[in-house]
Amino acid sequence: MELRDGDGGLRTALGAHPSWEPSVLVDEGTDREMQHMPTFGREPVWGFWGDLIAIGVSSRYEIRAYGADGSLARIVRREHGPRVPTPEDLEAYIESRILLYYPEATPTEQEYHRRNYRSAPVAEHFPVFTSIMVDALDHLWIREFDLPREERPAPLWTVFDPEGHVLGFVEKPAELGLVYEIGEDYILGHSMDELGVETIQVWPLERRGPENASRPDKSY
Repeated sequence: MELRDGDGGLRTALGAHPSWEPSVLVDEGTDREMQHMPTFGREPVWGFWGDLIAIGVSSRYEIRAYGADGSLARIVRREHGPRVPTPEDLEAYIESRILLYYPEATPTEQEYHRRNYRSAPVAEHFPVFTSIMVDALDHLWIREFDLPREERPAPLWTVFDPEGHVLGFVEKPAELGLVYEIGEDYILGHSMDELGVETIQVWPLERRGPENASRPDKSY
């Protein structure tokens, strides 16, 4: 990974980091090759964390933060036991994808997509998180991975202070879809209702002391 300036010039190199692991499969009944990502496969994440660049990969609960000169400034880790996907987990995941992306498809078309999903390789372990964000106070937010068949009512985030210490857990409002920004006292995001009407919403964020931070509500 490299850090470049506004003109595209190289400022510094941040080293090699794990990335996606695509596979090439042949489409059923044709000779057309398609690129598939492994189901539950790893994904790289990165973002600015104050004056640092935070880099991680979703298969390992570790975020490394680098300075603008490429030096390693901080490592954030949290103990997390690996979970192995079962056949039931895979089928639950596939059905969720069919419902999300192909709800209007015919039964024949849906079955075709199921076979495509089943033909993709499956990662050895589930991811441990899905994304990272940094709020207005330089707290690092890591969204925990939702296991199939164990979905939470709302996405769960682990919050770390600017030094990388765990403050606690926050459940994002279930009504809020994508989160665009986390301010000092608000969360800004996107929502869509059952009629497909999109809205931008702002939710209040109450910051408490670390002793109350683990409460799974809309504040910490």
